[in-house]
Amino acid sequence: DFICYISTACAVIMTLAVSFTHHFLQWQLVYAYYLMLAFLYNSKNNDKRAHQYDAFVSYNANDEGWVLGELLPKLEDEQGWRLCLHHRDFQPGHHP
Repeated sequence: DFICYISTACAVIMTLAVSFTHHFLQWQLVYAYYLMLAFLYNSKNNDKRAHQYDAFVSYNANDEGWVLGELLPKLEDEQGWRLCLHHRDFQPGHHP
């Protein structure tokens, strides 16, 4: 009888826990699932760089001083991004 009581109590507690988790934490669990998938995909393909640059910076000639003086050092030196700038990274007549 005691084993039947323990197994029934465990089943009821597990049912309540699953119901509570599904009702109140459904979107957090879905988010955590997709976040885990993204982490696993990123760690699996970490050494395989699909792109040469992280971002292309398009700017007006009037903003060139700010881009080269503030934006570029902040993103490339401090953040480690690889930016593509038209005057630096494009070679005339060369197709990548």
